Amino acid sequence: MPPKVHYVRESQKDYLEDGITKGDAYYWWRFRSSETRRKSLVPPRTSQLILSRWAGVFRAKGHIEGAQNGSLIELQRAIVEAVEMVRKISRDYWELEAKSSGVFREGCEERASWLEDQGDLLAGVATQASGFIAALTDDAGPEDKSQVQKRISSLVEDLLWNSPRY
Repeated sequence: MPPKVHYVRESQKDYLEDGITKGDAYYWWRFRSSETRRKSLVPPRTSQLILSRWAGVFRAKGHIEGAQNGSLIELQRAIVEAVEMVRKISRDYWELEAKSSGVFREGCEERASWLEDQGDLLAGVATQASGFIAALTDDAGPEDKSQVQKRISSLVEDLLWNSPRY
């Protein structure tokens, strides 16, 4: 279960190690297993609120979302990097499954299998994105590039976002 995120309207003192000065608004949260409060000037990403391997799925998703406003090449690279991230998490779950037993083992196998499928689908999207980018001519206008970017984004949209709840 993720920790509760608290919002402070105005800091009463400086937290220089977190980049927060007196008077700044900030967010803080703490995990049950730790006494340390984590602080941020911006709301935490989902991947910052999860300690399990599954946080990597949210990091991969955020990696792609962060590149969607950049160039087509950056978006394609982000998708390829997300493929590697997802496949690494899948391998981690397979390794954990080999060491586990019972119901926990079944959960690991289910997650690893789902992640393998997502990695394969994302790899397919990366290949299609390469094709779209290669088809663009040098004299392609911003509208053409925008259409290609929307097409690639729509291919990625359903992947990783419809993850089972773990």
